[in-house]
Amino acid sequence: MKIAIIIIMICYYRDIQELNISKTSINDLSPLTGLNKLQKIDISAIPATDFSVLGKLLQLEELKAVDVNLTDLSFLAKLSKLKTLKLQSTGLNNITS
Repeated sequence: MKIAIIIIMICYYRDIQELNISKTSINDLSPLTGLNKLQKIDISAIPATDFSVLGKLLQLEELKAVDVNLTDLSFLAKLSKLKTLKLQSTGLNNITS
């Protein structure tokens, strides 16, 4: 029930600038696509495995991802306004490619 409420809120509040969905059961980040004003997000400790949608959040300035299964950082290339990136305890083995 808590997850459904969060998803509904995300769909209706497109002007959100900060969002903390850490420690929730959210495994689908696609509802974030329309959050064009989002500047800060914390996705720590969520079960999602596809983070590509974050590459569509072009106003994003801060991303925190701790204890997530993040193995591909290619979406970061699109985030030209990103100033702060905190990654810890992810599935990353190599960040050079």
